[in-house]
Amino acid sequence: MKKHWHQIVGSVLFVGLLVGLSTKAIASGILRVPASSARGEVDAPVSIGLIPGQGVNISVIPTGEVIKKVWLDNPSFATVDVDGCLEGLNNQSCDRPGARVVHLRRIEAIDFPGLPPAQDSLLTLITQTTQGSSNVYVFRLYPSETPSYSVVKIELDSPAPESINHLSIFDGSMNQSPSQYLQLTSTFENFDLQQFKRGVMTAQNQQLLEINGALDQRLNDFINRVEEGQFPENAARAVGISDALIERLLHLGGSDSAVIETGQTTLLITQSAFGS
Repeated sequence: MKKHWHQIVGSVLFVGLLVGLSTKAIASGILRVPASSARGEVDAPVSIGLIPGQGVNISVIPTGEVIKKVWLDNPSFATVDVDGCLEGLNNQSCDRPGARVVHLRRIEAIDFPGLPPAQDSLLTLITQTTQGSSNVYVFRLYPSETPSYSVVKIELDSPAPESINHLSIFDGSMNQSPSQYLQLTSTFENFDLQQFKRGVMTAQNQQLLEINGALDQRLNDFINRVEEGQFPENAARAVGISDALIERLLHLGGSDSAVIETGQTTLLITQSAFGS
């Protein structure tokens, strides 16, 4: 009887472990990153957290490119592998170098002589397009206990919408100039989704943002991604909206008495001005 009891307990623990792993896998999901964001043209590099026991794949398959080189600046907590062969990676010698998927894994911290301690690392991918030109993609890696993504897909940038309404936002403080508004601080450090939603609604109510228009759809996509658990900074890169636009909407959502279109001092924000 005691033996059977141990078997039952062991089975319950095993099932619980599988459920836990399944939950992590679901929480991770797929992050789609426009190529311009992966190149660092919009804002800071996309951040990828690496957790114990679960790797992350970075794929350039959607772009049709081939990875020619991979650099990991801080190998003290992560390893790199690819689905092909790259010269110099893991001491390989390749007849036909090239890869399309990079696999990252978290490892126990290693102290490398001569390597200064750091909490994160820059990952650089050098790719070649079908036309023979090159791209440089960069990502920030960091150790984490919270699942981020299991797959990061680099995708070609979507064509810019034919027209996006100008979004004019002014906070009523007449002693500030538009140039001062452009001195941005970290947008996502204390990101408040509810405040952001209020900013979007205010912009819609003031007819500064066309409901169901191209920009409004991107903003809704951003909100949905954050509600599903994506980091706001990564969600912004994925849908192609700028930090500056998000900060303006947060500002509008936190203002009790926003002044719009004063005719004296306004700030026009368009998606084309801050990256599409």
